[in-house]
Amino acid sequence: MMKKIILPMLFIVILSIYVSSAEAAIGSGAWLDNQGSVIDWITIQNGST
Repeated sequence: MMKKIILPMLFIVILSIYVSSAEAAIGSGAWLDNQGSVIDWITIQNGST
């Protein structure tokens, strides 16, 4: 019974930490620098310049 409660809570905590760190990285611009090649690839796939 205890594991059914702890596991989702642990998942939510890890997810919230990941999201907040991603937002902080986007704010500093580091995340966008790292993802630039991915974004370029997506725009090429979509056919936009």
